[in-house]
Amino acid sequence: MSPGADEQLRLDMDFDEPPDFGVCIRIAPLGADGSELINRETGEVFYADSHEFFLVKDVGFAPPEPPRQSLRTVPTLAFGRLEVAVDMRETILAETEPEWINKDLEYFRLRLNDRRILNIGLNSTLLALEKQVLAEPREGGCFILNVDEVRPVDKQSFSAYPLLAGNSEFWLAFWRERETFFKRLKQSDIRAVIEAVDWTPDLAASALRYARVYRELIDELVSHNADVSELRDALSIDSLLIRNTGSGEQAEEAIVILPLIHCARHGLPAIHNCYVNGRSNCLNTHCANVN
Repeated sequence: MSPGADEQLRLDMDFDEPPDFGVCIRIAPLGADGSELINRETGEVFYADSHEFFLVKDVGFAPPEPPRQSLRTVPTLAFGRLEVAVDMRETILAETEPEWINKDLEYFRLRLNDRRILNIGLNSTLLALEKQVLAEPREGGCFILNVDEVRPVDKQSFSAYPLLAGNSEFWLAFWRERETFFKRLKQSDIRAVIEAVDWTPDLAASALRYARVYRELIDELVSHNADVSELRDALSIDSLLIRNTGSGEQAEEAIVILPLIHCARHGLPAIHNCYVNGRSNCLNTHCANVN
């Protein structure tokens, strides 16, 4: 028998009623001649006893095996749901047991139909930044990170960049819709971030309205020949500018767009939610709103 292998022992025992006391199995190695092996130090026989158990009559019924569960790390929950729907030909996907696990990343995990576990990994610093933006919707979520070498950073390393625009009438509808959407999003409790949220029909509709109003803001600023600085502020919402000054005289710059403003991050999960749950009327309405 190999280590860790399961082995079945058949006990040919005939009884009308099983005994009312516990029993155990003793396992002892035997020598080549069939005799028990003796421990030379103690003089006792080598053996091991199993845990105590009770005998019952075999009624010919085997309990069903629990469904096999597999852990799958996916880029997004929407991707994982579509993958399960295609691979397992499921028409209804039930999400249960959502939880956060802190390791090298912040992992969000949930079960789909008790058969597959979906796992997504998020950078802990960017996740903390996202939660800060959600708590302060009218601040604009614009940040700068100055570094002189490639190294891990925490949330305190970011500097908020105040938006100078945002007070004109063009912005009013956007700020209202942004506050409404963030408020609905935060009602999800344990899943109160874009990457992990449960896209209910109401939340999906709110996300799409937010995406539409943001697009209308950009269109209004362009059509009214707004100052370039105001347009730049609108395009800088929920973004992180990273400046690396350690590579030479000229700083290297990169921009990270946070998921809260990326319209595709709002539109696509909402449309996916309608598609997987078979709400074709909802899908057609949302697509018309986005377009």
